[in-house]
Amino acid sequence: MVMWYNTSVFVDGAHKGKSPIELVCPAGVGDKITPFSYI
Repeated sequence: MVMWYNTSVFVDGAHKGKSPIELVCPAGVGDKITPFSYI
């Protein structure tokens, strides 16, 4: 689930402007589907 979402996050307007490390890391989508926090 997380890996699939990491692929779609690149075209997610809500995540535009995020750093590359946040985009490819589970923490990058923590506010959407996971309990992780931003790095």
